[in-house]
Amino acid sequence: LAMCFVVYSYMTRTSELQLRSSFESESVTLANAAAALIGNSLVETNIDALTRLAPQVLRLPDTERMAIIDASGRIIVSFPDSALMLTPDSISTGVSRLPSSVIASAQIPGGGQLLIERSVRRMHAEMTYAHAKALELCIVLAVMGTLVAWILTARIATPLGKLAGAVLRVSDGDYQKMAVPRRSDEFATLAEQFNSMVDEIARKSQALEDSNQLLRHEVLDRRMIAC
Repeated sequence: LAMCFVVYSYMTRTSELQLRSSFESESVTLANAAAALIGNSLVETNIDALTRLAPQVLRLPDTERMAIIDASGRIIVSFPDSALMLTPDSISTGVSRLPSSVIASAQIPGGGQLLIERSVRRMHAEMTYAHAKALELCIVLAVMGTLVAWILTARIATPLGKLAGAVLRVSDGDYQKMAVPRRSDEFATLAEQFNSMVDEIARKSQALEDSNQLLRHEVLDRRMIAC
């Protein structure tokens, strides 16, 4: 779960930064291209030509509004209306991120400035898609992690638990052998070696018990003789 959280956070954060950077760079590029298109008309102060060029600027991808500002800072053309969100910061910095749009500016050859407002709906859709892909990857990682945990439990934790129980039984004097797994792996070899050790301990324990029994008989015989 921790790995899934890290992967999801990293992927979504990286995707958002890349999408924002790409969208803003694209906005500046489109603004520069449109500014080059309307440069001559602004120099000639041809308002009619600028008004005719305004709808062509709006054909740029995701562009919703545009405004042309002359060298004195006066808005010459604002299309389709004057609702373009203009602020001193957006004009001076070139790109200003807004809740639902991005404003990009470009210097018009011969003086003046072009501002275009682009909707970020497409960027938000791409972010949503990136989040969905990251979530799918996290689900796959979670399933794989659960499967790996189950395999490790079945192949390592369970045999180790059986081995620990067998060791406790041997310490209590129960020399019952371990069941050797059917698969040929390290635990099968360990079980066979453990059974061999149990046989050796049982043999030595029995020999010691027989020796003690014989010694007890000898002590009893000597006592009887002494009596």
